[in-house]
Amino acid sequence: MANLTNVGMAIGNDIGDPNDVHPADKTQIGDRLSRWSLVNQYGQSKVLTGPIYQSHSVKGATIEVQFQYGEGLKTSDGLAVQSLEIREAGGAWTAATGTIVGDKLVISAPGINSPVSARYAWDSNPTTANLRNGADLPASLFITD
Repeated sequence: MANLTNVGMAIGNDIGDPNDVHPADKTQIGDRLSRWSLVNQYGQSKVLTGPIYQSHSVKGATIEVQFQYGEGLKTSDGLAVQSLEIREAGGAWTAATGTIVGDKLVISAPGINSPVSARYAWDSNPTTANLRNGADLPASLFITD
């Protein structure tokens, strides 16, 4: 997406239906898509989208993830960040916990001492994905490798 001009992305995994790829609530998708035009073509001041993976760094037994559009990270339900997994080199994916520290997400799991990658909402139907930004827009799924 970064190499394309006049292109935007609306994240809708929070309003989908597990039995239908077409969400019933098209208004939210339309609102999220319209943000790109309203900002880029009409100069309005809006947050374009929810958090999008930008980079990560491994710090000991954790992976810190930085986001574009990640200002004001929070969860939609006030609970811990859900739908996270982490792994060591050659290892299996393990359910992980995420802690929001400012505008970063710190991911870890018991027994994972040297993580190499993490992923979020990496499921065919990520219904528990709850990471959002301050504009209350959902985070895009990501994998760090």
